[in-house]
Amino acid sequence: MCSVAVSAAELKKLDPAVVSALTPYKKPSVLVGTMDDKKPDKYQSMINSAFEQKVIEGSAGIVESNRSKRLLKEMRIHQLLSEGKAYRGRAPAEFLLLWDFSSEGVSGEYAARASKINLLSKVEGDEAQPRCKFEAHVQGHAKVYRLPSMVLLDTIILKGEYNTTRLNRSENCPRSPTEKNDWLAEAGKSAVEKSQVDFQSHFLPYGFVTGIKNEKKNTLLRISLGTRHGIKKGGKVIFRQPFFVTDPFDPTKKTLEFEVKAQGKVTRNITERTAWVKVDKKFSDVQFYEKDKAEILLKKGIELPFLKNSNLL
Repeated sequence: MCSVAVSAAELKKLDPAVVSALTPYKKPSVLVGTMDDKKPDKYQSMINSAFEQKVIEGSAGIVESNRSKRLLKEMRIHQLLSEGKAYRGRAPAEFLLLWDFSSEGVSGEYAARASKINLLSKVEGDEAQPRCKFEAHVQGHAKVYRLPSMVLLDTIILKGEYNTTRLNRSENCPRSPTEKNDWLAEAGKSAVEKSQVDFQSHFLPYGFVTGIKNEKKNTLLRISLGTRHGIKKGGKVIFRQPFFVTDPFDPTKKTLEFEVKAQGKVTRNITERTAWVKVDKKFSDVQFYEKDKAEILLKKGIELPFLKNSNLL
């Protein structure tokens, strides 16, 4: 695919459906799925739901669960990843989050019948019944991609566990396949809980540049994000320029994407819905336009490598 920069004049002529993506403030949308669709449906559903809930809590939107599995098949996502290709259709979301647990298991530890001893009186009391302590553990990773380009943004390590105890007279601590899958799903939900900050940082609300001015060789940009969106003084902001991406098989098909062009720091005049950002000195030669995309940067190192390699700089 080839990319062509979009000028301010061209932005005004865009199709209304495309312009709707350039609102002053917008929730990112996320498509959630698994890299291994051979796992039991209930298991997949529980982990997908855990990710989706945390994405929503992080102020982003999701593609409905009942559509996501079908869309992943229709988009041939797994084939595209294996071939290193971008998706050529209209993407149903801006981000793709795929998870996989490469290591998982359930162990059981048997505790025989034992008498309870009162440590003060040394009197033997009621007997503790024989029981099994089960521990489910999972380990794997989640990958965050940008759609439709399929650019990998981050790989997040997942690790979780779940413990439960029940009465059991067998030293083998038997468990049914259903119980095992349910406990593994609970361990998976624990892994999602532990890693939520890592993937939520990619799906923060974003806005756009609404004003530009120069003061004493500094470039200041007014953005459509404020305190209600998590903006704070000193916070880092990434700027992206809109690009048309043309389908090489059908030149009439164009989609709008955003490529990283600069970074800055929130300085002053922060309101509920707006803030001013001072662009870092090393990007002083970059040309800015209204409608350049502004994103909060929570986690260092996620986007910064793209700044060094961007063909815009």
